[in-house]
Amino acid sequence: MGTRPGRPARRRRPQEFLAVDTFPTTVSQKTDYLALKSLAGRLRSQRGADTGGTTHQGDELTVALIALWQQLLERTDVDADANFFAHGGHSLLGAQLVQRVEDATGTTLAMADLYADPTPARLAARIRKTNNQ
Repeated sequence: MGTRPGRPARRRRPQEFLAVDTFPTTVSQKTDYLALKSLAGRLRSQRGADTGGTTHQGDELTVALIALWQQLLERTDVDADANFFAHGGHSLLGAQLVQRVEDATGTTLAMADLYADPTPARLAARIRKTNNQ
């Protein structure tokens, strides 16, 4: 797969963008990356609180999948529509996720299922469909 000239490959594109007024700096006027990371975390949390996030509170399966996403990705800003791969997941974590989902639900999934339905809400729908067959 080639890329268009002047565009980074998909795997090198940022998964999200956060607007800040100014970058935090150190005493030597260089970007303070630790403070920037902390600021990004606060902005993510604030953005999630502002939008309310999609949590599917009445849906136990989706809530359980969100918890698995949060554990494996080590992120708290995951909601029902969070794409596993866009939030830092990769094939090795995906294999762990598929195994944990099977342990939790008793439903056997393939990695292809996670690639096809990479959000907690969509994977919950797939699990329900699989169990109804």
